Amino acid sequence: MDQFFGDPDYNLEQAESLLRLQLVDDWNSADGHDPKPRIRGKLQLPRISRRLDLVFSDEDEDAAIPGDDEFREEVGLQYRVGDRGRNRFDFTLSANTGGLKPGVKFRNQAPWAEDLGYRFIQRLQHESNEGVYATSQFDINYRQSDNAIWRWTQRVVYGEETEGAEWRSRLAMRRRLHAGSPRPVALEYFGSVDGVTDPENELRNYRLGFVLRRQLWRPYLFVELEPSYNWRLHPDDERRKGVLGVVLRLEFALQRDLARPWAKVSGS
Repeated sequence: MDQFFGDPDYNLEQAESLLRLQLVDDWNSADGHDPKPRIRGKLQLPRISRRLDLVFSDEDEDAAIPGDDEFREEVGLQYRVGDRGRNRFDFTLSANTGGLKPGVKFRNQAPWAEDLGYRFIQRLQHESNEGVYATSQFDINYRQSDNAIWRWTQRVVYGEETEGAEWRSRLAMRRRLHAGSPRPVALEYFGSVDGVTDPENELRNYRLGFVLRRQLWRPYLFVELEPSYNWRLHPDDERRKGVLGVVLRLEFALQRDLARPWAKVSGS
């Protein structure tokens, strides 16, 4: 499921290069259309080091309140210090409009039971205009069946310039349809809550929506539709406002061997 949906954390730990080029039109009822191209993924640099990757990423879209201009693309380097399956440790160095961001990342994951597992990711970074901050993410994954997976994600960002602890709790269920089809289809239903703890505890946004993702014509081409409803409290507003949003993505996934991972999704 992570491979099919293009989960950024999963992609950055793959054993080979993968780039996802996206054409995105992000519309919401408060701010209108916001079309933009995006790039995610990594390129291995074996001539320099087999542990070193060139990384393309962006800010977490789900963490932002619609209408806030928080999206920033990043390009950087990722050096794998150690990877023992359950634990992985990386040095990172990225750059965006905010400046250079040196940091470290630690990941721990393991099963709790046959169909239940967890993944914990801890990042510590420094940005020139925001100082030092830490990002903690904890996922609990439950496999309901061969074609349905639940994920509960807790994410907290805390630093010198944050509003206390900026947090998000998100519950999602991913389901694949027509598993034997040569052009797989998958659905994700999700709900999330965002908040801050300073100057006081405040729930900023409630969000409900779903994602429909389908492979089109070629193994490398995907289309994705994401409608959602946000009940948000903007820092400058006194009352909550309902905001409808729709994101349309056309994605080209460039990988050395696309047939193998997609076949795993379309099989049993």
